[in-house]
Amino acid sequence: MQSCIGRRFSEGEDRAAEILFCLCFDVFGWDMQNPPPSSNSGFSYLIFHLLSSANKCVKKCRGLVERAYSRVYEIAFLYAEHKLYSLSLPSLLEIVFYEGRNFQGRHWECSSDCMDTFRHFNYCNSLRVSGGHCVLYEKPHYMGYQYILSPGEYPDYHWWMGFNNCIRSCQMFPPYRGSYRMRIYNRPDMMGHSMEFMDDCPNVYDRFRYRDIFSCNIMEGYWIFYEHPNYRGRQYFLRPGEYRACGDWGCHNPMVGSFRRMRTLM
Repeated sequence: MQSCIGRRFSEGEDRAAEILFCLCFDVFGWDMQNPPPSSNSGFSYLIFHLLSSANKCVKKCRGLVERAYSRVYEIAFLYAEHKLYSLSLPSLLEIVFYEGRNFQGRHWECSSDCMDTFRHFNYCNSLRVSGGHCVLYEKPHYMGYQYILSPGEYPDYHWWMGFNNCIRSCQMFPPYRGSYRMRIYNRPDMMGHSMEFMDDCPNVYDRFRYRDIFSCNIMEGYWIFYEHPNYRGRQYFLRPGEYRACGDWGCHNPMVGSFRRMRTLM
């Protein structure tokens, strides 16, 4: 996983940091939204106990802990940014890819973004997603058909509306339980007729009166655009940011039939 300070963490560091983060919820029994009265900031309290737990629980692995400190901060910021308040122990993000249908055959467990899965498996006919959402891509480097999956089991590639059993890269995203808001435009560069949405839309034309979305501004939450009405056809994942042309979300055609929020079920 690439860090915000420009270095790549090893799988061991990444896993150690996530385990330390989970220990805080498990051992201390608090949540970020309602920190104990003794702390001035829930986030500061989180960081303090993350680092304290690191020293107390894994002193024998000092080198690994020190290398994981930066990753601990990143995970804490990630959870704070996405408003992941929970009273329960958070699950680790993970995808298990299987070459055979019904979770059979050779498999590979993935807990971070992967730009090229070729060295791990040849094709994917079933998979399990846990702890968050994932975006699968038909080609390496996050290119080609996109498939946006929620936590669950997928015994066949048709279950994720796959066009084939080829998955060559993937991205993972933590659960999001905040608000949703975006504005769509019928011209590039966020020009022309516009409309703001905060909920799902099974038929864009019925509400927007245009079939083409040339640009949009995602202000809050994760969204999914679909090629056809009623959430069918090719999928496109959009995170917060400005998209001044349809090519910015990986589409060569501005026609969008429907869209919905990528929601985390409670």
